[in-house]
Amino acid sequence: MVVSKATEQATTIDQYANLTLALYDLKNTGLGLLGRARRRNCERPTNAYDESEKSQSTGRLQSDIEATLREQTMGDRVTVEIENHVAEVTLNRPDKHNAVDLAMFEALIEAGETLAQDADVRAVVMRGAGDNFCAGIDLSVFQGSGLAGLDKDAFEPRDGSPANFFQSAAYVWRELPVPVIAAIKGVAFGAGLQIALGADIRYAAPDARLSIMEIKWGIIPDMAITATLRDIMPIDRIKELTYSGRIIGGAEAESIELVTSIHDDPLAAARVLAKEIADKSPDAIRAIKTLINASWLESIEAALQREAKLQMSILGKPNQIESVTANLENRAPNFQNAT
Repeated sequence: MVVSKATEQATTIDQYANLTLALYDLKNTGLGLLGRARRRNCERPTNAYDESEKSQSTGRLQSDIEATLREQTMGDRVTVEIENHVAEVTLNRPDKHNAVDLAMFEALIEAGETLAQDADVRAVVMRGAGDNFCAGIDLSVFQGSGLAGLDKDAFEPRDGSPANFFQSAAYVWRELPVPVIAAIKGVAFGAGLQIALGADIRYAAPDARLSIMEIKWGIIPDMAITATLRDIMPIDRIKELTYSGRIIGGAEAESIELVTSIHDDPLAAARVLAKEIADKSPDAIRAIKTLINASWLESIEAALQREAKLQMSILGKPNQIESVTANLENRAPNFQNAT
């Protein structure tokens, strides 16, 4: 379901048929990986792929594939591209400053859950399309039936996660077994900042503007911030930002450790780090994320036991052996996907 992979693989007429049928099924089963996208020419064909159809030009069909995928991408709330083991996740509503509506909540969750099942992915870069990371909750969420029209289960933990529907848009990135780097430029307000806090690392532009802004709307920040921000900042600083809802710049955000560091081009910096991570043993990288996330608030005894257990799980395995061999032979390692 990832656009970049689909484009590479759909090179035959039979694959074109399968792709079109898959897009049809996605359209008619509600919200898929990339949200409620506008789609054109994706209706299920009737007897469309008989032998006479197969005699047509493969080049023309390839153009049809690319046109269909371009149309899908234009309407998507979230897009995902994978290259060289790095996934780039883009919040894709630039005309709305990437504000989060209900469709984007769903798309973010499904993107994270899908990437979690992809053993080829070793690092993730998360960004906003256009000039901003994310301006927060779209006002449409509060209008009409809005939140009141949601099933009460939306506020209950989802299957397999301690987080509910809204929390999962941020927490799914913490649950992802590989490192996630958020590249923040423009604004990251409210829900947008909380999504970024689900990442392992946050790079921000010097002129970025950030705010835990929920108090402006008379609500509390409730997108897993109690699980993400407590590992990053002292409690008094958290209270000061949440009570006031004030907007801070990139330099102050770095000084209080709300972001990891500032960069003139945070996306470029995020991509460099993601590539560096992707070049390391995927088994070790995943184990490190598990170790740090799980042990930070554990007792000393439990944390030390977790260290030993995780180390034993990777010692002597092919990727660990390849790490040693590549170093001894002074060459780039060739790792297998994580198991």
